[in-house]
Amino acid sequence: MDIIKFSIENPVKVTVGAILVLLFGVIALKNIPIQLSPDIDRPVITVGTGWSGRSPEEIEESVILRQEEKLKSVQGLWKMTSIARLGRGFVKLEFDVGTDKTRALQEVSNRLDEVRKYPDDVDRPVIRMQDSASDDAVVYLMLQAEDPNFQVAEVYDFADRYIKPTLERIEGVSEIEVRGGRNHEVQVRFDPYALAQHEISPVELQRALANDNVNESAGDMPGGRLDYRFRMLGQYSSLEPIKKTVIKRDANGVPIRVEDVAKVELVLEKSVNFDQSLGQTSMSVFVKRETGSNVLKIIDEVKKRVDEMNGPDGMLANFHNGRYGLKMHITYEDSLYIRNAIKLVQNNLYTGGVLAVLCLLLFLRSTRPTLIIAIAIVPEFPYPPELFPTELRSSGVGLTIAISRIGAGMGTF
Repeated sequence: MDIIKFSIENPVKVTVGAILVLLFGVIALKNIPIQLSPDIDRPVITVGTGWSGRSPEEIEESVILRQEEKLKSVQGLWKMTSIARLGRGFVKLEFDVGTDKTRALQEVSNRLDEVRKYPDDVDRPVIRMQDSASDDAVVYLMLQAEDPNFQVAEVYDFADRYIKPTLERIEGVSEIEVRGGRNHEVQVRFDPYALAQHEISPVELQRALANDNVNESAGDMPGGRLDYRFRMLGQYSSLEPIKKTVIKRDANGVPIRVEDVAKVELVLEKSVNFDQSLGQTSMSVFVKRETGSNVLKIIDEVKKRVDEMNGPDGMLANFHNGRYGLKMHITYEDSLYIRNAIKLVQNNLYTGGVLAVLCLLLFLRSTRPTLIIAIAIVPEFPYPPELFPTELRSSGVGLTIAISRIGAGMGTF
C-alpha cells in the first residue's frame, strides 16, 4: 500500500486518526504519575507475631524459627528476612516480580496454619500485604516543641490520634509511620512482701488480671419464643476496676484485691529509642505512597496540610493552648530532585528540536520544506493548561514530542 497516496486520497480518515492520536496523548499525559523512576512491583508479605515481655532470643527460638521452617518453601519466594525484638517478631517475605499477590498471600496463610502449637500467651500472627515500591517514604516530617524542657515523645497518643489520620486522608498515601514516641501503658507494681504475706504468687496475680480483663459471650438460653443471649463484660476501661480486682480469698473469706498488694499506675512505656535534632528531642513522621500515585501531588498536599496544622488555628497551635509551641517541619522530600529531572528533560527536548531543525536546514537548503517539517516536530499547540501537570505548562514543549514519548512507553517522567 502506498501510504502517501492513501493519505492524499483519504484526508478525512487521516484527520480522524491524527485527532484520535492527539486525544489519547492528552489523556495519557494528564493521567500518568509523575515520579522519579517507574514502579517495580515486587510483592512483599510481612508476618508480625507478638509475645509480650519476651526477649528477642525467646521469640526467635519459639516463634520465628518455627515460622521460617514452614515459609521457606513458599512458591516464588525471592528473599526472606526475620527480625526479633523485645516482645515482637517479624518475618518479611519478598517475592519475584510478577508473582500473583492473592495466591502468595493465601499460600503464606496456609503455611502458617501448619506451624505446630505456639506457647500459650503468643498472639495470633498478623499477615500484611504490601509491595516494594511503597517501602520508602517520600516525605520525612519532624515534630518538635519550642519549649526545650518538653519531651515530644510524650505526645505520641496525640500524634497517633490526630496528626496521623490527617495525613492518611491525602489521596495516594498508603501509610503514615510515627517514630520516636512513647505509648501509655498500665503498670501493676506489686510488693513481694505483701504477696508473700497473703501467700500469693506473681503468677496468681497475673492470672487474676487476665481472667477479669475479658469481653466474651456467655452463651444462649432458650426462653419460649425468645432466645436470650448473655455476654460477660469485664474488660478494663479505667484504673479503678483493676485496683478492685479480687485475686483470692483468705481463710476467713475476706477478698484480697490488687490494691492490697500492688500499686496501679498509668505511665509512659519504657523508652527504647529516641529522635533528636540539634540536641532537641523530636518525633519523626514518615509518609509512604501507594504504588502508581503521583509523588509531586502527594508532596504538595502534605505541605498544605503541614501549613494548616502549624497555622494560628491549627491543631498544633491549639495543643495545650500553644503552651509548648509544637511545630512540624519537613526535613526531606523527593520533589526537588524530581522537578530538576523534569526540567532537564524539557531542556533536552528544546535542544533536540532546535538541532533537528538546523540539520534539516543544512541538508535541504530550503526554508519552506524545513519550516513544514519543523512545524510537524515542535508545533505550538494551544492546549488548555489545566490538562497538563504543572511542570509541563507554559513550557512550549511540542505535543507531538510528548505523544511520541508516551507511545515509546515512557509513561513515567
